[in-house]
Amino acid sequence: MTNNVDMFNRSTNAVNFGVNRKQAESIIERFLDNENYRVLAVKGKWGVGKTHLVRNLLDNQRKNDYLYASIFGISSIEHLKARIFANYQKNQLKPIQNVVEFLNRNSVRLEKPQKLDFELSGEKPQKLDFGLSGSLLTIGGDLLLEILFNLNVNGKSIICIDDLERKSQLPLKDIFGFVEYLVQDLKCKIILIYNEDELEKDSQTALETYREKVIDKEFNLNPTVEENLDFIFKDSSDMDVIKEVFKKAGTNNIRVIRKTKWLIDEFIPLMQDWEESLRHQIIRNIMVINIAKLDTEFSKRFSIDGIDP
Repeated sequence: MTNNVDMFNRSTNAVNFGVNRKQAESIIERFLDNENYRVLAVKGKWGVGKTHLVRNLLDNQRKNDYLYASIFGISSIEHLKARIFANYQKNQLKPIQNVVEFLNRNSVRLEKPQKLDFELSGEKPQKLDFGLSGSLLTIGGDLLLEILFNLNVNGKSIICIDDLERKSQLPLKDIFGFVEYLVQDLKCKIILIYNEDELEKDSQTALETYREKVIDKEFNLNPTVEENLDFIFKDSSDMDVIKEVFKKAGTNNIRVIRKTKWLIDEFIPLMQDWEESLRHQIIRNIMVINIAKLDTEFSKRFSIDGIDP
């Protein structure tokens, strides 16, 4: 079996095979500890747990060093900057408040300002609300980002940019340009999270054009069924039959697993006094129907006839 060192040292274009959760955590940890690597791409199909894995690891190991922003619905780099800023978690807010006051003072002088409001999270959440023109928003966003990372005195700032395939009209090449700015000017490490299979044609082209220039390391997360089942069905008395069906179906989509659990939980109280064999028969049938309905990859991998009810 390929070891973690071999996987991490392969060229970026070669690392397209799937790795399980344990291997993925090892790769991310090595990326964070290696000063030479600045941009990591975490790829995988929807629902396999990419975001959960990355954020859980960073929460446990680098909680005060990272910011997270989903690009879902974002149509400009300025709005991405604002979303990164809105996820700032620390209490060192005075320098940031000074920039906000500057924006408030100057935005009234400019025509047709854009409305931008968001809440700073922390011990005392603060609602910030101001109108900005495009140029002022650009200046303000850059100032805010520089302040954020100057406050991070250990020089280990990390930004997670998620859902690249769900962006709205924002060209992928612009996102890569912004990533280069964060890496070169603000000395950040970047973790990009996306489903490469769902990127539109123009984005696929941009990815192939800029991949070697921007992305230092990448891997495709493909956890085992057992790994993702452990999140949802840890204490189930029917775990054996549940695992059997999911393994045969090849379903490791956490959202499908979670929704299947909700459905089983609705039926369990009605089957408390039933024979175990009959209860398991019902559970199998429920699972097959639900997986076939929810897992869009199911029909490609396995026919319903292939799972014995």
